[in-house]
Amino acid sequence: MFWVEWRASFSPVFQKMYAIGRDVTEQLTLSQDLKKAVDTKNKLFSVISHDLKSQLAGLIQMTGMMSDAAYNFSKEELIQYSALLHTSTKNLHELLENLLNWSKIQRGMMKVEKTEFDLSASMHKTLAPFKAQADSKKIDFQIHVPQSLLMTGDEQMVSSILRNLVSNAVKFTPASGHIFVSASKASEGIHFEVSDSGIGIPDDMRPNLFKYGENISRKGTEGEPSCGLGLIITEEFVPLNHGSIVFTSAVNKGTTFEVDLPQ
Repeated sequence: MFWVEWRASFSPVFQKMYAIGRDVTEQLTLSQDLKKAVDTKNKLFSVISHDLKSQLAGLIQMTGMMSDAAYNFSKEELIQYSALLHTSTKNLHELLENLLNWSKIQRGMMKVEKTEFDLSASMHKTLAPFKAQADSKKIDFQIHVPQSLLMTGDEQMVSSILRNLVSNAVKFTPASGHIFVSASKASEGIHFEVSDSGIGIPDDMRPNLFKYGENISRKGTEGEPSCGLGLIITEEFVPLNHGSIVFTSAVNKGTTFEVDLPQ
């Protein structure tokens, strides 16, 4: 099936109708793809701007209260507000970092730079902040990776993949749950797993999990903001590094992401 554009005119001299037809399938397809891309990007930026406004509103409110002489905070209250400020700024940093990476990918500026690095040390350093978040939710957080396991790849992208997957695991795992992160040698590279006992991914969300603007916004178990950009970035980074990503999930039982990256 294809699309044809016809242009016709009547000649009063010859009393005939003259027409020219041309195949415009490619032009129409490109136009539809462009419209879809613009629409999904608009949806994505709408969600991101909402999350940014929410985070900034909270920061403004908390810093306003802490700077107001009328409030007489106790030491415990100051510690509590400082922890909230720290969490909010970390969420903002994560969102902006993902947005910057996504922008680079769209402009073709993201390049893979391979080096040999200590995967064990890199993972523990990257995931240390999430260990603290998990502890605050009383989540059992475990990292299993052989000591001094060397990997050849783009360390920044590998860290971003793990950071986004673990960030989602912490957000969508309720208190007293567990998160298990592992890395091990595989036949052709490194096999990663991020498994949690969280709320799982509903069936209606799965087909659109890695698509721009499609069912990308869902709050965490304690109201943590999430625009879904982290999974989109992850799905972009994995093929850039010639890897693969799959997931299994059951509602209220948990989710497991598996990533394989070549050495």
